[in-house]
Amino acid sequence: MSDFAKLRTELAPALAERFAALSKFFGSIANPEDAGFVLETMVAQDHEAFSKLVDRLPLPEPPPEWPKLGKCIWLSEIVEQTLKNPEDLQVLKGWALREELTREERLQLYLVSRTCDRARDPLTTTVNPDGRHIVSEGFCLEALKAAGLVEEVQWKVEAVVKIPGKPIRVCI
Repeated sequence: MSDFAKLRTELAPALAERFAALSKFFGSIANPEDAGFVLETMVAQDHEAFSKLVDRLPLPEPPPEWPKLGKCIWLSEIVEQTLKNPEDLQVLKGWALREELTREERLQLYLVSRTCDRARDPLTTTVNPDGRHIVSEGFCLEALKAAGLVEEVQWKVEAVVKIPGKPIRVCI
């Protein structure tokens, strides 16, 4: 029997049981009244009320030194992720450092960044969700454009309905 076959026969039934139990749990709160309760407890950061909901989660108990916190964080993350609306994507544009720079272009980037430092406009970047380094507006960006070291890019950002505060706060 292959390792994958063992995996299927040994773990798949237990995983299927857990999925069924989770389905039953989420089905039990799949009505506006209970969903509203979940939202209210998270927004109010009502640890006691949210904790009672977490107690109903059909997941294995965490180790004693990790009391309920893991299940609570998991559920609060699920609620927050479920509030995402894929139709609310925003397209942002900016100028990113080119990814494949030659040796000479890397030297040019260094020289431009030194010039920016002397002009009191240091080269600053932020990393977008695609991992690209987006250059801030200003003298430095214009110098990088002139040197051909940046390219215009766009990326999508999800507009998420955020629960005020950090979701974990309802857990502690």
